[in-house]
Amino acid sequence: MELLKSEHLPPPQMEESELHEVLHHTLANVDGKAYRTMVGQIFSQRISPAIDYAYDSDILKGSFSVRSAKIQQHVCETVSRIFKRHGAIKLQTPLLMPRNKKLYEHNEASYLMDHSGMLVMLPYDLRIPFARFVARNNITNLKRYCIERVYRPRKLDRCHPRELLECAFDIITPAGNNFLPIAETIYTISEIIQEFPVLQERNYSILLNHTALLKAILLHCGIPEDKLNQVYIILYDAVTEKLTKREVEAKFCNISLSPNSLNRLYRFIEQKGELQDLTPMLNTLLKQKTGISSLVKLGIKELEETMGLLKKLGIKFQVSINLGLVYKMQLHNGIIFQFIAYIKRRQRIVTEILAAGGRYDHLIPQFRGLQAVGLVPLAVGVSIAIDKISSAVLNMEESVRLCFYFTFFSNFKQHR
Repeated sequence: MELLKSEHLPPPQMEESELHEVLHHTLANVDGKAYRTMVGQIFSQRISPAIDYAYDSDILKGSFSVRSAKIQQHVCETVSRIFKRHGAIKLQTPLLMPRNKKLYEHNEASYLMDHSGMLVMLPYDLRIPFARFVARNNITNLKRYCIERVYRPRKLDRCHPRELLECAFDIITPAGNNFLPIAETIYTISEIIQEFPVLQERNYSILLNHTALLKAILLHCGIPEDKLNQVYIILYDAVTEKLTKREVEAKFCNISLSPNSLNRLYRFIEQKGELQDLTPMLNTLLKQKTGISSLVKLGIKELEETMGLLKKLGIKFQVSINLGLVYKMQLHNGIIFQFIAYIKRRQRIVTEILAAGGRYDHLIPQFRGLQAVGLVPLAVGVSIAIDKISSAVLNMEESVRLCFYFTFFSNFKQHR
């Protein structure tokens, strides 16, 4: 018996198929003793000094700058001051939530396992945790802002997830067709840009679209309703330049979209400009089936209302409709928008998205309990890339400092 327990004996061999079956049965019963034993063994693993050092070596790489930290603090304080002026309160939501693959069909979140073996996820953005918070607390009236870290998984094993600093501003109001929250959200971002001269120089413009319009266009082009989510992902990858035009065409081929339908789709999604300029093309959709025409009427009406409010608020940026604008379509319903600028980076012109958001009240019922009562509130939110603002301010200060030193030494040499 002692011989069988000896650690010098090789471990018993098991066929791979048998091992998979044992694991499958173990994982199927999360309350069983075998499951708890397996999780206990996972958490009792020793971490070697090499893995410990390498885990976050690219984050803690000795490049910390007090000056950069001060600039980021200044940016956060400036942005927070603007939100407070609009009556928003700073509100943080719980860090973790149970894994929900449905909400992240395209964007993979960073997953963790707790001591019981339950899978939880770090925030990919600040909107979904807030929608859950609103649903669980039956909130119907609130303006909030939050500046927190969000996470992206890495392809490498045993390394810290990538961190980004994101800023969120949300307006929750009682249910109804009120377009003032979306207009106020857009106006708030315009105020933030006005606070930083370096952002003003970039000539940001505002792009608007409506989820109902995009859905009507796709249905008109022969895309079945059950394939819409796949197409949204393809279009998002296309507009963010993750895919070439040939790769986009290959993906559309996989969902059986004919070349004629693809050409028709491109004719629509490449259109951008004033709403009245796009009306003739959109009017062709009004002659289609009732479902498509009603979607178009809804989209046009809500865009007209929003554009009218933006003019009354005195928005100074160029505002245009972009029928190809796609932004987290599985989360939004109604108006979506982006603040974009074209900047030069490494000898090429690239599109920089400073902020993006839209209406998302249909996300809230997904987190409501069975006992929930009352109407779902109207929810509008925007995500701001605070790191991009800090980086722009830092680069501008470095340019000014170099210019000062160059001028100083030039004058110094002349007077010698």
